[in-house]
Amino acid sequence: MSEDVARNGLVEQFGRPLADHADSMTECLSLLRLYSLTPQTLFYRWEAFALSSLPSEARANPTLQDFRALRQHLQSSLETANASSSSAGAYAQTPKKDGLAGFGAGSAGRTGGASARKMMGLGGLMGSAPSSTSMQTPSRPSALSRGSRPTAGGVGDDSMEMDDSPLRPGAARANGGQQSSGPAGAWHATQTLNSKIPASNGDESRGSSSRVALAVGTDPRKWQYRYMFERGGERGEALDDSLESYSSLILETYNISEEDLGDPSHTHQQSVYVVGRITPNLTAMTAKASDNTAATAGGLPRLKPSADGILIESSKLQGAGARVPIRFEKDCTIRRPPGDMDADSGPSSPAELLGLFPGQVLCLKGRNGGGSVFGVEEVLLLPSLYQASTAPSRLLELQHTAPNHLRGQALNIAVASGPYTAEMDLDFAPWHALMDNVAREAVDVLVLLGPFIPLSHPLLPTSQHLPADLFKQHFASRLNSLTSPSGSAGTTPILLPSVLDALTSHAAWPQPKYDAAELGLSKKTKLLPNPCLFSVNEVVVGVSTADVLRDLRGEELVVRLKNAAAQTGGATPPTPQKEDVIARAVRHIMSQRSFYPLFPPPQPRPAPGASSEEAPLPLSLPHQHLALWQSVTPDVLLLPSCSLAPFAKIVDGTIVINPGPAAGGGDEGQSQEEGKAAKLTILPLSRAELEQQVNAEDEPRGHDVWSRTRVDLLGVPLRR
Repeated sequence: MSEDVARNGLVEQFGRPLADHADSMTECLSLLRLYSLTPQTLFYRWEAFALSSLPSEARANPTLQDFRALRQHLQSSLETANASSSSAGAYAQTPKKDGLAGFGAGSAGRTGGASARKMMGLGGLMGSAPSSTSMQTPSRPSALSRGSRPTAGGVGDDSMEMDDSPLRPGAARANGGQQSSGPAGAWHATQTLNSKIPASNGDESRGSSSRVALAVGTDPRKWQYRYMFERGGERGEALDDSLESYSSLILETYNISEEDLGDPSHTHQQSVYVVGRITPNLTAMTAKASDNTAATAGGLPRLKPSADGILIESSKLQGAGARVPIRFEKDCTIRRPPGDMDADSGPSSPAELLGLFPGQVLCLKGRNGGGSVFGVEEVLLLPSLYQASTAPSRLLELQHTAPNHLRGQALNIAVASGPYTAEMDLDFAPWHALMDNVAREAVDVLVLLGPFIPLSHPLLPTSQHLPADLFKQHFASRLNSLTSPSGSAGTTPILLPSVLDALTSHAAWPQPKYDAAELGLSKKTKLLPNPCLFSVNEVVVGVSTADVLRDLRGEELVVRLKNAAAQTGGATPPTPQKEDVIARAVRHIMSQRSFYPLFPPPQPRPAPGASSEEAPLPLSLPHQHLALWQSVTPDVLLLPSCSLAPFAKIVDGTIVINPGPAAGGGDEGQSQEEGKAAKLTILPLSRAELEQQVNAEDEPRGHDVWSRTRVDLLGVPLRR
């Protein structure tokens, strides 16, 4: 950072009076250089120091003596942190310059090229630039068409055949699992998705350098927002802006004119279209406060299929933000985007299920005949985003020809989610058992999801160690050892935080990434914000540690309506529908293009035997855009949930995984003596097929990750 840029940044943060005091400006510039800080970070450190150490009159007009006192404070804090790191046996590091600490700075960024570093916002992975190295947003590949699902566990196939669905625990031995052999304490497959794909023993991932190119589609600095300064008006504007953006999307998808939009609170003789957000009836809830059935487990008013049980909230431009009760008419139908269909009811099925939840954005066609209730004649659903695509020449390089990549071998990814220790101790035995297996059976990427040190752990208040010290002692030491030359240097760990974690002071969601220096982690460990989309070679991975599946299941109201596509195809006898609530919840996430589409976040139901009640997700509305998918649907979606049994599913071409808690337990029928994790084995595409496509036009193609990935849900025996 040049001196002129630093001066301008300091004036912007501290105000014009700083520029008039040359001695104070010089002192601030010295602090920036000495501690590798940005002007904004220095201002944050000044605010924290001034609030705790200076009188109120000195905070607005800092003097040279005040900045020198700040220098002493920073030096004292650094010495304390270094002493703490040394005593814990971890790496003591000097303050690091803020910036894009994610991917792209090392070999991964150089390999991916300029287009791999030129990404658009969260979810805007690799944009749509014409470069051959970018993941683009093409027309949907025919194999992934919603209208023609492939068989054997293909797109939208929730039932899945035996080879493509979770196996019984004992069946893993017959399908390449590790249950019947291996050293004591070795993990073993309890369920398998796509078991026809052979399991990997990790030998190809064991090496002195990484075989993957990593990229993240956002600037991590966007997560460093100051949520305590949010105003109520900003929250309302954020909700309204999202409705306007969804409205434009629906008009374009269904070829609807803006003149056909109407205010749901006004009386209409003709049918109009309304784009709005589903909300519960707060007035009805107040009137029935004594009725326990009027509220969901989350404490919100329950959506009810009655005249006043469901409301639609329009935008300020379309309907002045009015909330109007809706009623589904007898012949109400569901219309899906062109080429789209639901897996539970094909296009000829006369009826299908519609899930509604607070915060859901829909387009409704109908009219308000009397001014009090909007009668719904048709429901128009949001279209989901296409999956990413990559030029065959780039795929050929990543999977076959590049000497520092896969060279025709499988890509191995392991996933684990917190908590990593039982509630009766802070020994982290499940974590160490997991890392023993990772060291024994190497993987290319190790994705670790928080919480690492649960804030609600009953022993944490009485522990003699601070949360950061516990992390350095158990987590940082193992991760630094794993990535050292004497360990498995080819493995790249990736860490994401959780709102339930004691390691972060950022109490709002979305969350910024961890601070590597504070936690004693080496530079080889990649830290990402929560939620986040990132890519491993060509595979786009979406991750969020918010328990969205639990909250969607608890707040959803399901109604049965008619299928609009079936109305034009003649009479078809009703067929039984196999209801898959998990797949339906995942489709809500995909169609709403958000890691957390609910609003407001509900109060979670206390888990059986939990020592404390979990608070609702602290959603920051003005920054909810950080949780949106901007351009692509991920190939792999990681949605950890301690309230659900571990699963691996293929939903509309996306592999969805809940690895379960690494500490084990939590769901009925699972062993309490085993931790849980997941492992993905992703085969490369056919080299001959890629070379043929390169010699043709080298047009971007879909990744087809769902058809070439084996997912093993693992049981990890705990240390004795």
